[in-house]
Amino acid sequence: MSHANLEKVTRTYEAWRAGGPERALRWMDPEIVWTALEDAPDAGVYRGHAGVLAYMNDWLRDFEDLRMDFEDVVETEDCVVAVQRGRGRGKGSGIEVDLRYAAVYDFRSGKLERVREFRTKELALQAAGLC
Repeated sequence: MSHANLEKVTRTYEAWRAGGPERALRWMDPEIVWTALEDAPDAGVYRGHAGVLAYMNDWLRDFEDLRMDFEDVVETEDCVVAVQRGRGRGKGSGIEVDLRYAAVYDFRSGKLERVREFRTKELALQAAGLC
């Protein structure tokens, strides 16, 4: 199986972490919809390139040393489900953040069209129709 979609997800986070989230847009459909964890401080639905940039820039404004590791990945032709660990340090507080969650990355015509974040792998797999 090709890992092209996982590579696009990985590069999205690399661009974001490097402080250049606009570079991540090359892998995203212009009408992308990114749904953040529903109980997170940044909960909400971010639409289109402008919405995703706002979401990413909020994180860059609040945190430094952002990292994203993928701990468990399930891939299909049009979808990546990943259990991931996001880490960083608050810019003002210096407090370390370590967040584990799962996300579904849906692709259409080779572009990331939808991201849905969940607290557990099971919820993400259900949302992706994989269990």
